[in-house]
Amino acid sequence: MSSKYNHEKIKQSIQGNLRRYEAIALSMAISFEIEDFIKERGISKQELAKAAGVSPSYLSQVFAGDRLLNLTMLAGISQKYQVKFHCDIQEAKVESIREYAFESFGKPHTKKANIYNFEDFKQVHNDKYNNQNRVIGSDCGNPA
Repeated sequence: MSSKYNHEKIKQSIQGNLRRYEAIALSMAISFEIEDFIKERGISKQELAKAAGVSPSYLSQVFAGDRLLNLTMLAGISQKYQVKFHCDIQEAKVESIREYAFESFGKPHTKKANIYNFEDFKQVHNDKYNNQNRVIGSDCGNPA
């Protein structure tokens, strides 16, 4: 095999992994916001799972980073609790997710399915954004 072919295969593999890392990081960032939301409202995770249309076990896996949130789950939560989700795309956020992926790449992980130490990621998320860009709430549909 040519080295050009090998280089291309490696590049594709890395790009696929980065896409997966960013998907997990995005899912976790939204999960953190949802966790804050349910704590503020006194909603149990079992109630949230029912609203999201998933089992409590599945929801626990989402919060642990073993599964990804999906739009159907967010729609169920939105409908049940009459909240809106919005997306605020900023270059710095995407870069920080990439930075975290690279920083954590190659570090030992306790769970096979996880690519991050999610407590560290949550701390990085909270430190960098200091909860200034909430993604869930009753006023999310009306940006200030």
